[in-house]
Amino acid sequence: MNNQLRIPSLFTCVNFAGGFLSILMCLHGRFTTAVWLIIAGVLFDAFDGLIARKTGSESEFGFQLDSLADLVTSGIAPAVLVSGVYTGPPFTAAGVTLVFGLSTAYRLARYNVLGRSLDADYRGLPAPVAAVAVVSFLLFPLPDTLPRDGIWLTLVVIFSILMLSDVRYSWPRLNFSTPRERLLSVLKLTATGSMIVLPGRCIFPLFLLYALFGAGRWIVTRNKGR
Repeated sequence: MNNQLRIPSLFTCVNFAGGFLSILMCLHGRFTTAVWLIIAGVLFDAFDGLIARKTGSESEFGFQLDSLADLVTSGIAPAVLVSGVYTGPPFTAAGVTLVFGLSTAYRLARYNVLGRSLDADYRGLPAPVAAVAVVSFLLFPLPDTLPRDGIWLTLVVIFSILMLSDVRYSWPRLNFSTPRERLLSVLKLTATGSMIVLPGRCIFPLFLLYALFGAGRWIVTRNKGR
């Protein structure tokens, strides 16, 4: 295996390690640590594909390894986290998180078959986005008067449906060619900065906004097409 192939695969292995260690942390009741390990794994997942494309070292082996790592970090680990934190009936959490795990597996398999290019829209909510949206809800300072467990499970169901759906999601890009694109790029950079400065308050609402905005845009586009 050449050096170019080793570097992206190393990032993929760190992605897998984040998900695996997150599961271990859940078993020891360290749920906040588990959240950050999943987020870190997803971040490394974003970089492995980017590095592979920039270095021209994309391969079928790397792609399949990345998909398996994503299943752990974006599917199984969030499901274990939600099941561990949920305080209601255990069978309820087990059923909902099983649906989330299966939806992640389906979403990844469909992506493997239908398309791998960032130049095209994604069909269904990307699994890493769903994972971060789900786990970051634990960090969000929700008022005590609201039923956190009920809201959380509802969100898990919504994100599962979006992963299985035909809703088209585009990869956020920076473009400064027109005034409108410059404004949008500044907003994207501002959102990224806010997640770095105030991660507990900003990661969940911004990822939720991305998921819902994509669904709303897709619905409006379909209605116009008719």
